[in-house]
Amino acid sequence: MMNEEVINKFMEQPVLAHQILGSSFEQFIRFFHWYMYHNEFIFKPFHLLIIHKLEDIVFGRNKKRNLLINIAPRFGKSSIMKYFCAWSYLINPQSNCIYTSYSDDLVSNFSKDIREIVESPAFKAFSGIKLNKAKTGADYWATEQGGGFRAAPLGGSLTGFGYGISGDVYGGCCLVDDPLKASNVKSQAEMQNTIDYYLNTLKSRANNQSRSPMICIMQRLAIEDLSG
Repeated sequence: MMNEEVINKFMEQPVLAHQILGSSFEQFIRFFHWYMYHNEFIFKPFHLLIIHKLEDIVFGRNKKRNLLINIAPRFGKSSIMKYFCAWSYLINPQSNCIYTSYSDDLVSNFSKDIREIVESPAFKAFSGIKLNKAKTGADYWATEQGGGFRAAPLGGSLTGFGYGISGDVYGGCCLVDDPLKASNVKSQAEMQNTIDYYLNTLKSRANNQSRSPMICIMQRLAIEDLSG
């Protein structure tokens, strides 16, 4: 159970905190959810399954590079993925992440929430990370260690930015979060636009075509949607 006493113990031992939170995504969520919002994150069994799959990607245990997660709305998927992107910079401050969704508001809020975690005193103490003062935009910010985060609505330009790193270790991902708006499910053109953006834009942004992971988390809407 997370509480202020545990938070304070972590803050007193930043090296140990880095080791614990860097080796367990679940513990990272527990700590920073309490640290940022002062309440417990309520884990469901499917949350733990998602966490396990994401850890497999980070620690090189996943047999495949990419991950597809299908889950209904309002089950905490965006919260899990928000913490995952932040965790990426604790694992590797040079991480490069791309986040995209159909919703402009979701994209902006997602980037803002992650940046608030990364800029928090606890995260700075545990990771030694600092943000580049010249690159602190709402949709793009960067670390002094060479990492960066780019958020764009589906179809937005990603020119000049890639996800992952060129090396063989984990260094960020491309996260596709609900790429199709539910009300557009009957539009074949909208579904095809989503697929084309994935094939022609997102896949080409990988800094390492054999290692940089693409993670798609979405509700199923039609046989012909991006998951299909």
